[in-house]
Amino acid sequence: MARFAGDIQVLEDPCLGLVQLIEAGASQTAETRALLQRAVAPMLAAGADTLVLGCTHYPFIRPLLDEIAGPDVTIIDPAPAVARHTRNVLQQHGRLAPDTAGGALRCYTTGDARRGWR
Repeated sequence: MARFAGDIQVLEDPCLGLVQLIEAGASQTAETRALLQRAVAPMLAAGADTLVLGCTHYPFIRPLLDEIAGPDVTIIDPAPAVARHTRNVLQQHGRLAPDTAGGALRCYTTGDARRGWR
């Protein structure tokens, strides 16, 4: 941050428990809303004008976060930029599969896969 944005104040909150709520299918519940409000309210009170989603789970709560933060706060999801950069790196190193190549999907979970997604 000091190198690229030394004049910017960064406020952080790991939002402990949010990932677990999202994985439990509770992304739009009162409990999730309360957790987000506790995390975001102090940032907004300090003048935050931009929120950066710092976890791959957080786009699932984006509509709720939009409501809480309001229209004057920019919310950035860095995932598309990370995906583009990954593609560029793979291409630079000759590791990008051709568009015509078939693929396979292998999924891993830290939770109980038998529970399913709600």
